[in-house]
Amino acid sequence: MSKLRKSAAVAAVAAAGLWAGSANAAGLFGSSVSVTLNYPLIGTVQASAGPVTVGSGVEFGPGVIYPGRNFGFDIGNSTISYLPDESVGYGDFGSGGFNGFVLTFTGAPTITGVTYDAGGSTFAPTGISFTGNTVSLDFSGASVLPTSISEVDLTFAGGSVPEPQTWVLMLTGVAAMGSALRFAGRRSLARA
Repeated sequence: MSKLRKSAAVAAVAAAGLWAGSANAAGLFGSSVSVTLNYPLIGTVQASAGPVTVGSGVEFGPGVIYPGRNFGFDIGNSTISYLPDESVGYGDFGSGGFNGFVLTFTGAPTITGVTYDAGGSTFAPTGISFTGNTVSLDFSGASVLPTSISEVDLTFAGGSVPEPQTWVLMLTGVAAMGSALRFAGRRSLARA
């Protein structure tokens, strides 16, 4: 095997490893999620739903978490969107109180950060907290409208999901390696 072919083969194996790592990049898709609406300060769980598998589409639509109430959640690979779909006011239990949702994930990578996405939201939670497998969104004292949305972005241990530009770059590299191998093969045949 020529040096060029060996180099191209090593590069192809490395790219395949990078590709596989990217395809399995940290994210929520394929994990399970359960949600509770609760008031931990007074020890009351009002409603719960799940587990459901995180994928495309709305995981918890209107009435699923709390029958007769039209709020829900759409969970992406690294985002959580709260969709009230009704006018509602959340009671304020004062300092240390909580009036909101706790989302618990099973089979997801460890959550290392949760931040409010002001660009994708029309209102902010009054508090956000997380553990390795839960995200708590506190809406104490908030009033929302049916057109409201509150979105948070998650980061995970082991990396993040590649941007579309990264996929294009990887595909271009793999195509270039294939062309180099094909060209090297033709040169070898011409010499023979």
